[in-house]
Amino acid sequence: MPYTEKLHPFVLAALFKNTLVSTSKDSTTNAQFNEKKRFSEIKNPGKIDLAIPGKNFKNILIIVKEINDEIMPLGRKNVLLKMLTACKLTQDEVAILNMGKKIIPLEELKPAFLPEKVLLFDITTKEIGLPFIIPYYQVQQFDGCIYVCAPGIVLDENEGDENIKAAKTKLWASLKKIFLEN
Repeated sequence: MPYTEKLHPFVLAALFKNTLVSTSKDSTTNAQFNEKKRFSEIKNPGKIDLAIPGKNFKNILIIVKEINDEIMPLGRKNVLLKMLTACKLTQDEVAILNMGKKIIPLEELKPAFLPEKVLLFDITTKEIGLPFIIPYYQVQQFDGCIYVCAPGIVLDENEGDENIKAAKTKLWASLKKIFLEN
Protein backbone atom coordinates (compact mmCIF):
# COMPACT_ATOMS: atom_id res chain seq x y z
CA MET A 1 0.00 0.00 0.00
CA PRO A 2 1.51 3.39 -1.03
CA TYR A 3 2.37 6.00 1.55
CA THR A 4 0.08 9.00 1.01
CA GLU A 5 1.04 11.19 3.96
CA LYS A 6 2.64 14.48 2.84
CA LEU A 7 5.57 15.88 4.74
CA HIS A 8 5.71 19.56 5.58
CA PRO A 9 8.28 21.48 3.46
CA PHE A 10 10.16 22.40 6.67
CA VAL A 11 10.63 18.70 7.50
CA LEU A 12 11.75 17.94 3.94
CA ALA A 13 14.26 20.77 4.07
CA ALA A 14 15.67 19.46 7.36
CA LEU A 15 15.93 15.92 6.00
CA PHE A 16 17.66 16.96 2.79
CA LYS A 17 19.63 20.02 3.90
CA ASN A 18 22.76 18.97 1.99
CA THR A 19 20.97 18.06 -1.23
CA LEU A 20 19.68 20.38 -3.89
CA VAL A 21 17.17 19.15 -6.43
CA SER A 22 15.97 21.44 -9.16
CA THR A 23 12.72 20.63 -10.92
CA SER A 24 13.09 23.47 -13.38
CA LYS A 25 14.92 23.24 -16.69
CA ASP A 26 16.90 26.33 -15.72
CA SER A 27 20.31 25.37 -14.34
CA THR A 28 20.79 28.71 -12.57
CA THR A 29 19.71 27.25 -9.22
CA ASN A 30 22.25 24.46 -9.46
CA ALA A 31 24.91 26.93 -10.58
CA GLN A 32 24.11 29.20 -7.64
CA PHE A 33 24.37 26.27 -5.21
CA ASN A 34 27.66 25.08 -6.70
CA GLU A 35 29.01 28.63 -6.65
CA LYS A 36 28.16 29.17 -2.98
CA LYS A 37 29.68 25.83 -2.09
CA ARG A 38 32.83 26.48 -4.11
CA PHE A 39 33.55 29.91 -2.61
CA SER A 40 32.63 28.81 0.92
CA GLU A 41 35.14 25.93 0.75
CA ILE A 42 38.04 28.10 -0.40
CA LYS A 43 40.32 29.47 2.26
CA ASN A 44 41.82 32.47 0.45
CA PRO A 45 43.89 30.64 -2.17
CA GLY A 46 47.04 32.54 -3.04
CA LYS A 47 45.98 35.25 -0.58
CA ILE A 48 43.73 36.87 -3.18
CA ASP A 49 42.89 40.26 -1.72
CA LEU A 50 41.38 41.88 -4.79
CA ALA A 51 37.78 43.03 -4.96
CA ILE A 52 35.79 40.58 -7.06
CA PRO A 53 32.44 41.76 -8.41
CA GLY A 54 30.22 39.15 -10.01
CA LYS A 55 29.35 35.66 -8.81
CA ASN A 56 31.04 33.65 -11.58
CA PHE A 57 28.03 31.41 -12.25
CA LYS A 58 29.40 30.52 -15.71
CA ASN A 59 33.08 30.25 -14.78
CA ILE A 60 34.15 33.24 -16.87
CA LEU A 61 37.08 35.16 -15.45
CA ILE A 62 37.68 38.71 -16.67
CA ILE A 63 41.02 40.20 -15.70
CA VAL A 64 41.60 43.93 -16.10
CA LYS A 65 44.57 46.13 -15.29
CA GLU A 66 43.32 49.36 -13.74
CA ILE A 67 46.23 50.86 -11.81
CA ASN A 68 44.38 53.80 -10.23
CA ASP A 69 41.12 52.10 -9.26
CA GLU A 70 39.97 49.31 -6.97
CA ILE A 71 38.03 47.59 -9.75
CA MET A 72 37.55 49.91 -12.71
CA PRO A 73 36.17 53.35 -13.47
CA LEU A 74 32.41 53.43 -13.88
CA GLY A 75 32.56 54.37 -17.58
CA ARG A 76 34.87 51.46 -18.41
CA LYS A 77 32.76 49.11 -16.31
CA ASN A 78 29.65 50.21 -18.21
CA VAL A 79 31.36 49.43 -21.53
CA LEU A 80 32.32 45.99 -20.20
CA LEU A 81 28.75 45.37 -19.02
CA LYS A 82 27.43 46.34 -22.49
CA MET A 83 29.83 43.79 -24.01
CA LEU A 84 28.59 41.14 -21.59
CA THR A 85 24.98 41.96 -22.43
CA ALA A 86 25.75 41.63 -26.15
CA CYS A 87 27.18 38.19 -25.36
CA LYS A 88 23.96 37.33 -23.46
CA LEU A 89 25.76 37.37 -20.11
CA THR A 90 25.20 39.21 -16.84
CA GLN A 91 27.68 40.42 -14.24
CA ASP A 92 26.63 37.54 -11.98
CA GLU A 93 27.83 35.04 -14.58
CA VAL A 94 31.42 36.36 -14.55
CA ALA A 95 34.09 37.33 -12.05
CA ILE A 96 36.03 40.54 -12.66
CA LEU A 97 39.50 40.87 -11.16
CA ASN A 98 41.64 43.98 -11.23
CA MET A 99 45.33 43.14 -11.28
CA GLY A 100 46.49 46.72 -11.62
CA LYS A 101 48.28 46.65 -8.28
CA LYS A 102 49.20 42.99 -7.97
CA ILE A 103 49.43 40.31 -10.65
CA ILE A 104 48.53 36.83 -9.46
CA PRO A 105 49.47 33.75 -11.51
CA LEU A 106 46.51 31.96 -13.04
CA GLU A 107 47.52 28.73 -11.29
CA GLU A 108 46.74 30.41 -7.96
CA LEU A 109 43.38 31.65 -9.26
CA LYS A 110 42.19 28.38 -10.79
CA PRO A 111 41.07 26.69 -7.55
CA ALA A 112 38.92 29.68 -6.65
CA PHE A 113 37.37 30.45 -10.03
CA LEU A 114 37.57 27.22 -12.04
CA PRO A 115 37.72 29.31 -15.23
CA GLU A 116 36.49 27.90 -18.51
CA LYS A 117 36.91 31.21 -20.32
CA VAL A 118 39.37 33.99 -19.50
CA LEU A 119 39.24 37.50 -20.97
CA LEU A 120 42.35 39.61 -20.43
CA PHE A 121 42.36 43.41 -20.81
CA ASP A 122 45.83 44.98 -20.76
CA ILE A 123 47.27 41.75 -19.29
CA THR A 124 49.20 39.21 -21.33
CA THR A 125 49.06 35.47 -20.89
CA LYS A 126 52.76 35.53 -19.99
CA GLU A 127 52.08 37.97 -17.11
CA ILE A 128 49.65 35.52 -15.49
CA GLY A 129 52.11 32.66 -15.84
CA LEU A 130 50.96 30.87 -18.98
CA PRO A 131 53.70 29.37 -21.17
CA PHE A 132 52.68 31.24 -24.33
CA ILE A 133 51.75 34.65 -25.69
CA ILE A 134 48.76 35.16 -27.95
CA PRO A 135 48.11 38.16 -30.16
CA TYR A 136 45.22 40.45 -29.31
CA TYR A 137 41.79 39.11 -30.31
CA GLN A 138 43.01 35.57 -31.07
CA VAL A 139 40.84 32.89 -29.47
CA GLN A 140 43.19 30.36 -27.89
CA GLN A 141 42.40 27.10 -26.11
CA PHE A 142 44.81 25.74 -23.54
CA ASP A 143 44.44 23.28 -20.69
CA GLY A 144 40.62 23.14 -20.86
CA CYS A 145 40.19 26.90 -20.98
CA ILE A 146 39.57 29.49 -23.71
CA TYR A 147 41.59 32.72 -23.66
CA VAL A 148 41.30 36.08 -25.42
CA CYS A 149 43.51 39.10 -24.85
CA ALA A 150 42.58 42.66 -25.77
CA PRO A 151 44.06 46.10 -25.20
CA GLY A 152 42.45 48.18 -22.50
CA ILE A 153 41.29 50.80 -25.01
CA VAL A 154 38.36 48.54 -25.95
CA LEU A 155 36.86 49.51 -22.60
CA ASP A 156 37.10 53.25 -23.31
CA GLU A 157 33.84 55.12 -23.75
CA ASN A 158 34.95 57.34 -26.64
CA GLU A 159 32.90 55.86 -29.50
CA GLY A 160 34.06 58.57 -31.92
CA ASP A 161 37.72 57.49 -31.90
CA GLU A 162 38.43 55.30 -34.95
CA ASN A 163 41.17 53.31 -33.17
CA ILE A 164 38.83 52.42 -30.32
CA LYS A 165 36.04 51.56 -32.73
CA ALA A 166 38.35 49.28 -34.75
CA ALA A 167 39.61 47.56 -31.58
CA LYS A 168 36.05 46.96 -30.36
CA THR A 169 35.08 45.50 -33.74
CA LYS A 170 37.99 43.04 -33.59
CA LEU A 171 37.17 42.07 -30.01
CA TRP A 172 33.50 41.61 -30.89
CA ALA A 173 34.48 39.08 -33.60
CA SER A 174 36.36 37.07 -30.96
CA LEU A 175 33.59 37.31 -28.38
CA LYS A 176 31.04 36.04 -30.90
CA LYS A 177 33.21 32.95 -31.51
CA ILE A 178 33.41 32.24 -27.79
CA PHE A 179 29.91 33.05 -26.58
CA LEU A 180 27.49 33.09 -29.50
CA GLU A 181 28.62 30.47 -32.03
CA ASN A 182 27.89 27.28 -30.12
